[in-house]
Amino acid sequence: MNKRVLVVRWGLAALLVISAAQVGWWILDQWWFTNEVRDQVTALHEERARMAAAMMAAGLPAADIEQLLPDVQIAPDGMVELSPALIEQIEEERRSRLNQYFWEGSFFLVVLLASITVVGRALREEVRLRRRQQNFLAAVSHEFKSPLAAARIAAETLALRNLDDEARERHLARVLRGMRRLERLIENLLDSARIDAGAIELRPITRRVVSTLEPVLPGYRSRATDRGIDFVVEVPEDIEVFVDDIAFCTVIRNLLENAFEAVRNVANPSVRLRAAADGDRVLVSVRDNGIGFDPSEAEALFQQFYRPGDEMRRAGRGAGLGLHIVRALMRSAGGRVHASSAGPGQGAEFSTHWPQGDDA
Repeated sequence: MNKRVLVVRWGLAALLVISAAQVGWWILDQWWFTNEVRDQVTALHEERARMAAAMMAAGLPAADIEQLLPDVQIAPDGMVELSPALIEQIEEERRSRLNQYFWEGSFFLVVLLASITVVGRALREEVRLRRRQQNFLAAVSHEFKSPLAAARIAAETLALRNLDDEARERHLARVLRGMRRLERLIENLLDSARIDAGAIELRPITRRVVSTLEPVLPGYRSRATDRGIDFVVEVPEDIEVFVDDIAFCTVIRNLLENAFEAVRNVANPSVRLRAAADGDRVLVSVRDNGIGFDPSEAEALFQQFYRPGDEMRRAGRGAGLGLHIVRALMRSAGGRVHASSAGPGQGAEFSTHWPQGDDA
C-alpha cells in the first residue's frame, strides 16, 4: 500500500480518538459549568433573602418586601427564606441542561467510538490482508520458479547429453511434473479470479461419485505409487450426487493436492479418500496423516492467500488459493466444507457435504 495512504488512514484514526476525548471532556465541562451556574444563581437569590431579612429588621411590612423581592418568602414567624418553587425551578433548569448535554454528547461519543472501532478493524484487516498478499506473491514466485528451473535443467540435460532410455524417461517425467505443477497453479489463479468476479456458473446434474472421480484418481494413484504414499479410496458404487462435474473435480483435486503436500515429509504417509451417505447429503472427505494444523486455524485456512507462518521461512508449497477455491465452490454448489485436526503433526481431515440426487 502507498505509504501516504497508510499515514492518512492512521492519521484519521488518531483524529477520531482525539475527537472522542474532546467530546468526553466537553460533557464533563458542561456538567461542571451547569453546576457552577446553579450555585451562582442560588447565591444571588440567597443574597436577596438576606436583603429581605434586613428590611424586616428595619420594620418594613412583609407584604411590601414580598412585592419588592418576589423570590423570597416570609413565614408568619418572620423567618425569611427562598421560595421552594424558585429552588425547584433552578434545579429543574439544571437537570434539563444536564440531560441535553448528556444525550447530545453521548450521541456524538457513540458515533466517534463506533467510527474508531470500524476504522481500527479495517486497518487491522488491511494489515493482515497485505501480509497475506505479500506471502501470496512470494509463494507464487516460488511456485513458478521451482518447476521452471527443474524443467529447464532437465531439458538442458536432454539436449546436451546422450542419455540412455531410462535416464531420458526420468528427465522427461521431471519436465512433465513441472508443467503439471504450473498448470495447476494457473488453473487456481484463474478459478480464484472468476470466483472474485462472480463469474462461476454451475450446471449440476445427478452423477455417481465413482464415475465423476474417474478423470481425477489415476494421476493421484500414480503419484502415490511414485512417492510411497498409501492412497486409499473408499467410494461405494451406488452413491450419487447432484453436482457440477467441473466444480466437483476441482474441489477433490484441491483437497488431494493439499493432502499430498501435507504428507510430503512424514514417515509412512497415507491419504484416504472416502465417500458415504450422510442423511440428505453425501459426505466426501480427504484425510491424511501429515503436518496437521492448530484447531484455532480451521476457519482461517479457507481465507484467500492464507498460509500459516511466514512465507520467507516456509518449506511447504502452495499459493494459499486451493482451500479458498474449495469453500467458494462448495457454497456455490449448495454444500459445505469443514476442516479438522488434532493439532500440528497429527494429520488433518477435510470433509465436504454435497447435495444428494435431484431433490437437492
